[in-house]
Amino acid sequence: MPAVTQDEVYGALKQCYDPEIPVNIVDLGLIYNVRLEDVPENQQDVAVEMTLTAQGCPAHT
Repeated sequence: MPAVTQDEVYGALKQCYDPEIPVNIVDLGLIYNVRLEDVPENQQDVAVEMTLTAQGCPAHT
C-alpha cells in the first residue's frame, strides 16, 4: 500500500466544511497538526490535531 502524504491528508481535509460556515476546516485554521506514522503490516496511522468552532459544537465527541 502506498504511503499517504501530508499534502494528501490536507487535500482531503480541505473538502470538509464547517456545517455553519461555508469555509473548509483547513482555511478556517481549525487544523493544528497532521502526524503520519508507519505501523506494522505496511500500514500507516494518520492523526489530526484540531479544534472545533465552538465549545458546544454538536460534532464534539
